[in-house]
Amino acid sequence: MEIEFSSQILKYEFTNESANLGVAIKKTGPVETMPGQQIKYEFKTIQNQSTVPLSDFFFRDIIPVNAVKLDKVITGTYNQSLRYKIMYKTNKNDYRVMADNLSTTNNNAIDASAASLGLYSDEYVTEIMFVFGNVKAGFCQVENPYIFCTVKSNITNITEFANKSDIGGTHNGEWIISSSSWVTKLFINKPPVLPRTGY
Repeated sequence: MEIEFSSQILKYEFTNESANLGVAIKKTGPVETMPGQQIKYEFKTIQNQSTVPLSDFFFRDIIPVNAVKLDKVITGTYNQSLRYKIMYKTNKNDYRVMADNLSTTNNNAIDASAASLGLYSDEYVTEIMFVFGNVKAGFCQVENPYIFCTVKSNITNITEFANKSDIGGTHNGEWIISSSSWVTKLFINKPPVLPRTGY
């Protein structure tokens, strides 16, 4: 189930120009899943819809840690040649670098498992963020980025979970933000209750 929040479109008037400001993010994921399964979230829209460049451009994914653990990040490719980095946050530490000096023209597969990142046994990734810096008007993905997660095998107390993302950038010090969310139903296959026979 996709829940989208459209970006706020702002119009700024200057002496010799006007600027329409907007950003967009759209994602998809599984409609339902079971404990222990690997699932994929795909980002089908990553856009600077503004008519002007934006600074501090980023998009972020907030991992539903009550239900899944992050496995892998596929970076996708983008229509402007830039260098960017991917940051990650855990339940024990603030943002650190997962991968740096990446090219927007190369599609990268990054192992984001706890073992690969050197996390503690009780540490897990809670957020990842793609940091692009300055992007021109019309910046967008070419090959879609996506992430793989594994549903925890010991879930018993939830029936659905939401994966949330947001995107943003600044123009003249003003933030332009948009967000999207995908809800997945959790199907737990419980053993059947056998009738009592008296024996």
